[in-house]
Amino acid sequence: MNYPPESGVVGGAVGRDAEAYPLLKTVTEKQPDRITAICNFGQLCQNLEKYEEAQGAFLLLVENDPSDWRALAKTIQLHQALSQFEQRDVQREKLFDMRSVGDNESLTDKEFYCREQFSAEGEDVMVMEYFELKGDMAVRYSFVVLDETGKKKYKISLGSYDSTNDICRELGEIEKDQRLFHLDGYFAGGAHKTYGFFTNEPPYEEVRSAVIEVLAGRHQAISSMTPSENGDTEIQIGK
Repeated sequence: MNYPPESGVVGGAVGRDAEAYPLLKTVTEKQPDRITAICNFGQLCQNLEKYEEAQGAFLLLVENDPSDWRALAKTIQLHQALSQFEQRDVQREKLFDMRSVGDNESLTDKEFYCREQFSAEGEDVMVMEYFELKGDMAVRYSFVVLDETGKKKYKISLGSYDSTNDICRELGEIEKDQRLFHLDGYFAGGAHKTYGFFTNEPPYEEVRSAVIEVLAGRHQAISSMTPSENGDTEIQIGK
């Protein structure tokens, strides 16, 4: 099935969606076997923040086809929107288990999925969760902040880089069995800001709260690097 682009609260044409809602609702009620219509109706309801109806549509898709990992990912987003955290975690575990089995090529090839879409502090945010901490510059979450057209403005990510961990172990700042994570912002023009460090991987809600504090301007960077037009880099430490 060809899913519509990820939109949810970000970049949605709410006026057009509101006009389409009664028509699609009627179609899905009268023809509940029209899978594509159910998918479109679920996405439209998510755009309109009708989260319970959206959840019902995507749960129906999962029931119809348990291998539909995209619909399963949608249920994770919607459980989050409905503050149904226990159900969210169950569905997330199913998604990770499905990928680990390795018999769904379209999922196995994916490095990440869209875990959540939300608006906070006047910003629209799409959250990507990476299935594995992979490579020298591993990332767990990428909070992509979008402009009014749905394009990326900047991102804030939770990462864990091998070089940073090696240095911290050498300095005795973390134990051998510990892993350091850091929250960083990446902006246009190559500017980079670091907002904080975590010893071992923090829970998603803790990271999400920290990102919202950054968006609100209440959590300032502890260091930053800003390239200049002449090729130099301005480094700042502290607030």
